[in-house]
Amino acid sequence: MTRAHRRRGVLLGLVLPLGCAGPSPSSPGAGATGLEPSGGGAGLQDAASGSGGNGTSPAGAGAGAAGSLSARLQRYHRDDPDRSLRFELDAVAGLAPYTSSTDYLEGLAGRLLNKPDGVSFETDETLAPMGAGHEWTFEALDEFARSHAADDARGPVTIQVLFLDGRYVTEDDGGTVLGLAWGERFIALFQEQLRSACSGGLASALQNDVCSTAERNVWAHELGHVIGLVDNGVPLQSAHRDAAHGRHDVSDACIMYWAYEGPALFDTFLDRFNAGQSLDIDFCENCWADLANAR
Repeated sequence: MTRAHRRRGVLLGLVLPLGCAGPSPSSPGAGATGLEPSGGGAGLQDAASGSGGNGTSPAGAGAGAAGSLSARLQRYHRDDPDRSLRFELDAVAGLAPYTSSTDYLEGLAGRLLNKPDGVSFETDETLAPMGAGHEWTFEALDEFARSHAADDARGPVTIQVLFLDGRYVTEDDGGTVLGLAWGERFIALFQEQLRSACSGGLASALQNDVCSTAERNVWAHELGHVIGLVDNGVPLQSAHRDAAHGRHDVSDACIMYWAYEGPALFDTFLDRFNAGQSLDIDFCENCWADLANAR
């Protein structure tokens, strides 16, 4: 197994799934207990981690004490003991992320997390394809991720990102899933689903731009869940969680807005393009306040 290691500034991710659904609280994955969907599944969380995985944190709860963060979230948001962050990238051949995605996430992470020694992207494994018709269940996905994840107990703290073929199976088959986050560590991007959703009827040049933008925005959305948004382990500083849609933000100007898990994301891209705006959607002021408090 060959490893290509790149040191870069600081990283963050953009994630936006189409119908980011997940398991019910009664369906724990391998090695985890009480996993709960955060608004249709984005940001699945380990209740056993101590970060509020039972979903009882009220929207609008006040600032929590430093000790209210789980041990893993503290490793993300503090510079002690982990002064750096590593992203472990495991991809099926031909489905690796766009360079523009990692470049974008590098700059975004530099704003999100307190990692003075920077962030690295490590291309760890080329995964065997499962086939376009493969259907992932949460249990199979969780077991697969954990079997391929590197041990980060000695640091640096690591987020594993899987770039997969196949599709994710929801209980109600309620839409195309582009991305999933769980366990305060794992992100899966279903690349065939994402690229199919963004490519229909577009000229090749525009198609590449839209697909790469969608990929990094989905990645960023899911990263937000992994690091504790919205009310997903990081305490709220104001009432901005959309409780009707799980762990998402009430503002459609925020990357953590619930509708950006589905086809509405591409409608938003079109509106922003026609208005001459950047296609990338940032975190909102309220999310930034939550992250600042977590530090």
